[in-house]
Amino acid sequence: MKERGGRIDRPFRRAQRGDWKSKGTRAVNDAQTTNSRDFLGLLVSGGVLLSACWAVRGASWAFAPEVQRDRPVVTVLLWLGLDFLAYLWGLRCATRLGSRHVPLVVLTVAVLSRAVLLDSVPIQEIDFYRYVWDGNVAVAGVSPYRFSPAEVRTATAVDGPTDLTNLRRGLRENRGLDTVLARVHFPELRTPYPPVSQVVFAAAAAVTPQNASVAFRTRVMRAFVLAFDLATVLVVLGLLRRLDMPAGWSVAYAWCPLVLKEFGNSLHLDSIAVFFATAAVYALVRTRDARQPLRWLLAAAGLLALGVGAKLYPVLLVPVVATFAYRRFGTRHTLAAAGVFAGVSAVVLLPMIHAKLAQPEQEGLTRFLLTWEMNDFLFLLLIENLKTPAMLGEQPEAWFSVLPDAWRAALTSGVPRVDGVHRVYPAFVVARLVTLAVWGAFVARSVRRVWLDPEARTLLDGLFTTLAWFWMLAPTQNPWYWCWAVPLLPFARRRTWILVSGFASLYYLRFWFAAHFADSTVAGSPYVGIVFFDLVVTWIEFAPLLVLLACERFHSDRSKRRAVPARPRGT
Repeated sequence: MKERGGRIDRPFRRAQRGDWKSKGTRAVNDAQTTNSRDFLGLLVSGGVLLSACWAVRGASWAFAPEVQRDRPVVTVLLWLGLDFLAYLWGLRCATRLGSRHVPLVVLTVAVLSRAVLLDSVPIQEIDFYRYVWDGNVAVAGVSPYRFSPAEVRTATAVDGPTDLTNLRRGLRENRGLDTVLARVHFPELRTPYPPVSQVVFAAAAAVTPQNASVAFRTRVMRAFVLAFDLATVLVVLGLLRRLDMPAGWSVAYAWCPLVLKEFGNSLHLDSIAVFFATAAVYALVRTRDARQPLRWLLAAAGLLALGVGAKLYPVLLVPVVATFAYRRFGTRHTLAAAGVFAGVSAVVLLPMIHAKLAQPEQEGLTRFLLTWEMNDFLFLLLIENLKTPAMLGEQPEAWFSVLPDAWRAALTSGVPRVDGVHRVYPAFVVARLVTLAVWGAFVARSVRRVWLDPEARTLLDGLFTTLAWFWMLAPTQNPWYWCWAVPLLPFARRRTWILVSGFASLYYLRFWFAAHFADSTVAGSPYVGIVFFDLVVTWIEFAPLLVLLACERFHSDRSKRRAVPARPRGT
């Protein structure tokens, strides 16, 4: 009985002596269960993302130029909304996992989702026609900055420069390219796209058969755009590994529905500059532990200059990058990197600068910078309070316009008039100066933080802040411009920024309002469709984000104050 009783009691005595082992086993089992659930959640969210992308692909065919029916903008937005929910769920699951299989899952879904969209029709976007046209002009041996599309269309076989007549003659032999030219936006303006992007356009045109259809040309151009997009995914994974962060954070860019829509469907050229800018950031981070950090620093300068040559926005990062370089490497190495950046930038931008000086009246970039306003919010609040009655004309006043007319006149009276620009130009200039000053304050704060703490995480957060607030304060808040900041999203201090890509898709409702309320007011308001979107819907798009950012900032500051120990009395 004793032996039997001993056998019976032994498990209880073992449990009493080694209770920590039992708890440890349960903890391990719980962790394994949690990991299994998160991994399953990651797989499910990836499947939902792919299904929604397939649905967007199917809906996109209704946006083909030859289709004459109501375009399902709302349907597409609903599918993108489902995409966004799957994205948030996948991001949550991925960042909680330490599995070595996570990068494989992320990359697989990233590649498949883009492959699904490869032959979709661009939804409410036509910028790519200009890309295709510019590439074919370059392949023909003519600078895309020399002639506007309108000049080529109206040229005859006997008048004008030889290059112009040759381009016109080539159009007659290629009906597909003639269709592309007819669909180019703002044909009276020369191309605004920088030379590095033009090289990519030319490469796509060079591998496209001469008599290819418009659809085939679009697929080839999209393949080039997506090659840079997927390369950015790999760079983000490299950044996360260098900073010992979970690889699951790569979902923030790789599965972002806005990135999929703007690059995978709409094939915006921004993916080229995004890759070069992100690669430059990676090179800067590599200087931490490289045997020859100067080489990586010079590589970062060259890559950043190539980014500027693809789309000018990476120049915004220069103040923060220069501060980091100076604090880490001193004056000599920083000047060497500055020389590389300036030299490469000058070389790649020279054709564009020469064309601008030759014919400034046809230069598209200047027109865009001086007059263009679209889908903005903070800038909108300013400019609507600066427009005088003469600037408004017959347009109804914004419901949030409260500044007295005398103040508006005084604030805008000092702006010189410019021929050929919109009548709201004075208000535009004043509002732009104010928003640039506010953005400059954010940049100065980021520079100060990098100066005090020249570490990789501080650098990346400063770069993200620079791009995020430039977009938030810009007069043109196109959703694809937000993609500039998305690769750095894992390193942002404010997690509210993750929600921006979901809200930014509401921009496409503007087209729905334009189609259904072109000449009639909306919901009893004094505003017709597009004006209703600009003055009302943008509040839904941006105001919640700003409130959440303010709340997150308040909570963070309050937590810091609580963490500071109280000073003893009498000290």
